[in-house]
Amino acid sequence: MLASCLDFRTFPHTRQDSLDVGVDTGFGGLTLGSLRELQGLKGPELCERIRDSYGSVERLCIQLASSPQKGLSGDSEDLNDRRREFGSNYVEPNKPKGVHRFLWEAFKDLTLIILTVAAIVSLGLSFYHPPKTSANGDGTY
Repeated sequence: MLASCLDFRTFPHTRQDSLDVGVDTGFGGLTLGSLRELQGLKGPELCERIRDSYGSVERLCIQLASSPQKGLSGDSEDLNDRRREFGSNYVEPNKPKGVHRFLWEAFKDLTLIILTVAAIVSLGLSFYHPPKTSANGDGTY
């Protein structure tokens, strides 16, 4: 998503370049909350927020000590620092749905509702026995 806000041809910085020009390459006040907020945005809103909060995508990458072309450096010390600062890159799996929840969601289907109503009507009619009447009216045939 950041790529849409960035022209890669005009981005000369790498992590080493930013160190050479004296730019602070620490995480510089970035918090997990601010990164999650960016993660929730898309398209023009994301580009606008990055420009307003960080100046440019280039500045955000420098602040994260990352390169938009190469990503993270990959050395274990850097990764441990990031893990300590931002937490591990783990998404909690969704809780599995119970059988009753699955059945309730399935029952919301119109076809299944029609078939269930038809089954109830059919079951009700199977217990109904009309009274026998004779042609003579006296109960004999």
